[in-house]
Amino acid sequence: MKIQISNKDIYSEGDLQKRLVAIEERDIKSDLPASFWQFIAKDSCYVNWKGIPMQKDPFQIVTTQQLIQELKPKTIIEFGSFRGASALWLADIQSLTLDGGRIVSVDISDEYLYPQAKIDQRIEFILGDSNKVEQIFPSNKIASFLHPILLIEDAHINTVGILNHFHKNAFEIGDYLIVEDTNIHYNDACYEVWKKELDPVTCANKLDNLNNKIFALKDWLQDKDNAYLVDTKFTDPFAMKNATKNWNSVIKKVK
Repeated sequence: MKIQISNKDIYSEGDLQKRLVAIEERDIKSDLPASFWQFIAKDSCYVNWKGIPMQKDPFQIVTTQQLIQELKPKTIIEFGSFRGASALWLADIQSLTLDGGRIVSVDISDEYLYPQAKIDQRIEFILGDSNKVEQIFPSNKIASFLHPILLIEDAHINTVGILNHFHKNAFEIGDYLIVEDTNIHYNDACYEVWKKELDPVTCANKLDNLNNKIFALKDWLQDKDNAYLVDTKFTDPFAMKNATKNWNSVIKKVK
């Protein structure tokens, strides 16, 4: 039996209005110092789910679980499968919240997928290029998705193109999107880890791509006439602004 709790059971209408804000009201910074993210970047590879490396920060884990419990998304779409741990984790949390949920996880390759993730019947893994999102998710595929939808962009490729496609073809009022790794301090800390294994050009390109995501998202949101608002409950856990890897990037469609 799933326990059904609505927003109105927890928040007043005034509280809900305060927690949903336009991107223009948000600074691109965190209450946590940059030094904090040095430790997170160094040890995030040791965060795992069912023995599979997942690379989530502790606050992100808490807030995403809370979002799933509150939203009860019938469809969760993830761009960036990697090893499959995140999809497994999402499926487990979703299964605790509602029956008959659906996880769709997209990556250009499945060579890094762990077998226990690949065989999980709750998850549909799709091979596809994020630059060709309209081919991965044609209109008939999108029509099969039940709402609410939670979209998670964690591939770091064609972010705006993905958002535009779902804005035009899928998102309804009440749906959510998360754009991962918009935390500039975390990305800068990761650069120090990458450069021990990768060449300087690759490291510089990865960092530039990640650190531009928050600005691309801001531009995209500002062009949507406040149809999408930042949900500060999930960006500012424990009364700390932007205290996850996802600065200003947990978004609800409101109109």
